[in-house]
Amino acid sequence: MRARGWFWMFLLSFASLCGGELPQAVTVCAVGARYGGNEQEDMAGTLRAMMAFHSENLRRILKEKPDLIVFSECIDLPRNLATEAEKRRWYDFAGKKLREYFRETARRYRSFVVYPHLEPAPGGGFYNTAELFDREGRPVGKPYRKQYLPRYEAEGGVRHGTETVVWETEIGRIVPLICFDLNFDELLHEVVALKPDFVVFPSWYHGDLMQNYWAYRTGAHFIGAFSGEASVVNPLGRTLETGTPERPDVVRTVNPDCLQVHWDYNREPLARARAKYGDEVSHTEVDRLGVVLLSSHRPGKSAREIAAECHIVPWEAYYRETVDARQRAEPEARP
Repeated sequence: MRARGWFWMFLLSFASLCGGELPQAVTVCAVGARYGGNEQEDMAGTLRAMMAFHSENLRRILKEKPDLIVFSECIDLPRNLATEAEKRRWYDFAGKKLREYFRETARRYRSFVVYPHLEPAPGGGFYNTAELFDREGRPVGKPYRKQYLPRYEAEGGVRHGTETVVWETEIGRIVPLICFDLNFDELLHEVVALKPDFVVFPSWYHGDLMQNYWAYRTGAHFIGAFSGEASVVNPLGRTLETGTPERPDVVRTVNPDCLQVHWDYNREPLARARAKYGDEVSHTEVDRLGVVLLSSHRPGKSAREIAAECHIVPWEAYYRETVDARQRAEPEARP
């Protein structure tokens, strides 16, 4: 009884700590298309062509009125620029203009925009950076600087970032990572502790099963924008939408007011919630994973509040209870 009492105390306190009402419909967009021009000398022409490319691409996407737009890694960098000197020259000419272009995109279309770019560093080199603009085009929180760099990137003048960030917004908590970051458990553990609603992933590579694993481990919707592809993955690690070479951008409406729930001990509590709230609460079908996704569709009543009210145990609490029980039993098991 003592352990179960602690268990419910944890559940109720966790529900209160994670307060703040989330919207129950957020339209997200991942942009896989990127400008592929190779102009060498005409920087003004390259800049005009790049902006025209994005404007044409966005016209199609913005009909869906997305709340969140994620672009792929270094979206403002022409592909043909190889040396640090060439990149510095480009950003000295175009950096402020492109940043203003993406800020204006956020302002004009009332969307949160993730703007990935190379950020010139004082004293030389760059940071591989992602910045978030709000619906007014204002920066949100700190920029994120890619922390885990492949050798070629570090040797090419890119500096390591040192801090994981979370962007607090009206649509939920957003945590960014960039490309090679996806491979590192050290960063994954930090992101899990931040309890994001969305993980955004500007990249030049897909990541395959890792993006599904990150979605599941963080309990967040994962929005990936890759070079030529894009995807949206739900908190059970199920891919909801993916781009194609012909249509590399994806738009999907998701419900961030959701909660991972293990099937153990929760069948009757979930049935009680359905009996009380009807179609205003739902959960996915149980499958081989053994974890379902509980979602609230009732204004003013979050999934966590419904879980606490109906004694539905979140998977994170059940996980922690199991780990703690094993640690308490460990000394007794030693010879």
